[in-house]
Amino acid sequence: VDQAGNQVQPSHNILTQIQNHPILQNWFYISNNTLSIARWLAHLCGFRHRCIHLFLDPQHQASTTYVQIRSLQKYNEPGGFDMPVAGHVSGSASFFEGLHAEASEELGLDLKTDVTHVRQISTNNIAIAPLHKLPDYFDVEHTAIYRATLNNEAYHRIRFTDGEVAALALFQTDELATLIQKYPGRVGGGLRDS
Repeated sequence: VDQAGNQVQPSHNILTQIQNHPILQNWFYISNNTLSIARWLAHLCGFRHRCIHLFLDPQHQASTTYVQIRSLQKYNEPGGFDMPVAGHVSGSASFFEGLHAEASEELGLDLKTDVTHVRQISTNNIAIAPLHKLPDYFDVEHTAIYRATLNNEAYHRIRFTDGEVAALALFQTDELATLIQKYPGRVGGGLRDS
């Protein structure tokens, strides 16, 4: 996508070349003359892609927020603190559709019933420089950042369904700000930049 988040439209010639080369069909996907690229290719080449990030706050606990502890199996920033919900927006789905999908995939939550006060608070272009340990991993995002409140009765429905999240931690927001400032290496890029 471009810096405004609009999908870049490839020429007819490029679409034809992709359709005629089977190997390229593992890298690119065409649906309704819209081109999408594989996640790994976006990160390898630094293509800007659409993402969502969700801050999730507990009900009735002012000045606190949940933070994800990334799975130790993650290839980037394993065990680090990050956004409770974050991920790529697939194909031509809207940001809000991507938010629903990621909340369900990562935490097993249904945003229609398990949270309240869902609101988009920002849209940013985020570019995270390659990590020393991953010099070929570029993260260039056009990201919609949301905030919501987790209903008290929904807490017990949280499930780490896709293996990306190891745990959730509840932080005082001032302590979280201090953590991000003093120990940026322990914090995932999504949380640092959001």
